[in-house]
Amino acid sequence: MPEREPLTFRESPEPAKPEGDFRSAPAVLPPSRIQMNRGAGTSAEEPKRVYPGRGINPVRSLWNHKFMAACIMILIAAAGAPVAWIKGAPKYRSECVVFVSPRFTRNLEQDPELDFQSNSQYREYVQQQVKTINRYDIILQSLDRLGPNRSYWQHEDESPRRAAERLQASLDISPIRDTYQIVVGLEDEHPDGLAETITAVVETFLETSKKEEFYASDRRLEDLRKEREKIVKEISNKVESRTQIAQDLGVTTFSEALPNPYDRLLEGSREALAQARRLRIEAEAQLSVIDPGTAPGTGDTARGMVRAQVATDPTLSSYVANLNLRRSELQSKIAGLTPEHPGRKAAEEELKSIDNEFLQQTSSLTQFYVKTLLSQRQAEASKAHHVERQLQLEMETQATQTQWYAARFHEALNLGWEIERARRRLDSVENRIDYLILESQAPGFVRMFSKARPPEIPFQGGRRKLLALCLVAAFMIGLLAPTAVDFLDPRIHGPGEAESALGFPPVVWLPEKSPTRRRVYEDHLIRLAGCMIRDAQTQGTRIFCLTSVHPGDGTTTLTLELAQKLTELGFPSLAVEANALHPDERYREDGHGHPGLKDVLASSALAPNAIVPASGSLPDRISLGENIEDAHLGEFRRIRDVLQYLATAYRFVILDAPPILASADAEFLAGVVPGTLLVLRAHILERQDLQRAARQLELANPGVAGAVLNRLQSAEFLSAAAPGGKKTSTLLSPWLWP
Repeated sequence: MPEREPLTFRESPEPAKPEGDFRSAPAVLPPSRIQMNRGAGTSAEEPKRVYPGRGINPVRSLWNHKFMAACIMILIAAAGAPVAWIKGAPKYRSECVVFVSPRFTRNLEQDPELDFQSNSQYREYVQQQVKTINRYDIILQSLDRLGPNRSYWQHEDESPRRAAERLQASLDISPIRDTYQIVVGLEDEHPDGLAETITAVVETFLETSKKEEFYASDRRLEDLRKEREKIVKEISNKVESRTQIAQDLGVTTFSEALPNPYDRLLEGSREALAQARRLRIEAEAQLSVIDPGTAPGTGDTARGMVRAQVATDPTLSSYVANLNLRRSELQSKIAGLTPEHPGRKAAEEELKSIDNEFLQQTSSLTQFYVKTLLSQRQAEASKAHHVERQLQLEMETQATQTQWYAARFHEALNLGWEIERARRRLDSVENRIDYLILESQAPGFVRMFSKARPPEIPFQGGRRKLLALCLVAAFMIGLLAPTAVDFLDPRIHGPGEAESALGFPPVVWLPEKSPTRRRVYEDHLIRLAGCMIRDAQTQGTRIFCLTSVHPGDGTTTLTLELAQKLTELGFPSLAVEANALHPDERYREDGHGHPGLKDVLASSALAPNAIVPASGSLPDRISLGENIEDAHLGEFRRIRDVLQYLATAYRFVILDAPPILASADAEFLAGVVPGTLLVLRAHILERQDLQRAARQLELANPGVAGAVLNRLQSAEFLSAAAPGGKKTSTLLSPWLWP
């Protein structure tokens, strides 16, 4: 071991931290100062080196996973051979096309209930038909419909239900896009009976579809026919009643516009009665004028009337004319005679006799006229009274007949309305019967568009072709599977992937230890030591903390080897165990009885007494101590002073910290120590865990941050290949099943 300065406690100024706050950088962590000073004489303006990631390299993936690819090829080929034998058998197919009209083709009237109001309703109807064609009851009826040809589909030892279910599963039913058609296909290894079977299925479906469009039409027709008979009987009874009324009333038609004939008769009777009443009143008035018994003092009136009649009587006038002629002759005789003349007296006597006779005749005729006029007036009055009474009786009879006629007439009118309404009902019933009879035979929405034809040649088959395809598929999948495994692998395999996850490249990457790669490992370990030396010379960083993401990433081994390598290079270094989570026995080798870091931090021991001298391949080191039951360091208050004190005796002090995701001590130490290196285990560490660790490290705000990619296995990611290096290969990637 090289000589070192005596350990004396003194104030050591803190190393200057790099300018700027790495948390403001776009990457997870800033580019480390160690990385920037890797090469001697490099300038800050030199472009940053970009390390490629794994990328997609089928040749590399196939070489790394050749056994996996071979197994996949063998398995797929072995599984494909029976599949090719089974599926490669020739198959025949027969198809039938069904047309689904967007409108119902009717024979009679339009029915708005059967119209589709939108395209979505039509598509839903088409899907309903697709799901209905292979309905169990339709398939079962189709098998019955085949009759003797049922053996084409149903096996001898197969039940009808099983045959129907097998036919259900075998039917290929799908609508043709952008058309009104549905294709119903059936495939089988034997061509016999395919066309007959699928035709029977479609025809049964069409019949069932028509029946369901007019659900229970037979029962409805029976009910409608019964209703028609009932209406016809009702109409017949009412027509018979109306005919009888017409015979009773003596009319041939009934209409509200037709007046009641008894109304006219009754109106005429009223007028005649009023006229008779006036005539009676007039006759009674005339009778009362000439009848002295009814009205005293009326005799003179009657005489006056008689005188007028007597005066105009022709017989009396002729008789008076003769008397006047005689009187004229007698007066002419006595015109010249003296009063004493005898002839005069005789003439005068005769004149008196003429006057008396005139008076007598006049009186006799007057009496005759008086009696005649009275008898006439009495007869007229009696007649007028009799006529009035008869008209009154006749009017009362006509009034009764008018009421009877009106009641019967209105009864006949009501019967006519009821007959008309019944006839309208009868027309509706008959129209519905005709509709159901005719429309049930109409094409409707669904009809046969193209019948199935017997297949002549198979549409697929060929065991050799299918076997060749299986072999090609096995070869292609065997080639692509390793590439897919590597492409989907979430682990860190190289510096490029680490840089992509962290935002800066690793300081150095170390290969997996092996006899063939020992020289390469030593070379990269010296590179890491050189980076630390340069950073100490330029920035004064002498205390470093090594932490990892998960336990077992090689932090302890790297800490001990790095301290040993720096010491061999002439820079005395001290390895300090700060991992209370997983203490390592190598720190206590040859150091039993020495106090540890916990004792120093607890002030129960001095730092020089805790140092275990180097022995063999182990450098100077400080263990945790004998008390390792607690998983934390405990006292952190004195950690900075203790580390600065140790840095006065050693050029480098390297802390072996616990994993940063497993213990909070690592985060605390990273914030106290000037430089922090994150050890990454290649091929095991996943990208998301690395990013979580980087975020935790970012919270600690270390002065210097770097990363070391450890235990690389692929030689193509190393800067120098080891002589005789041999690439490893695994059957399957371990990340597939952690």
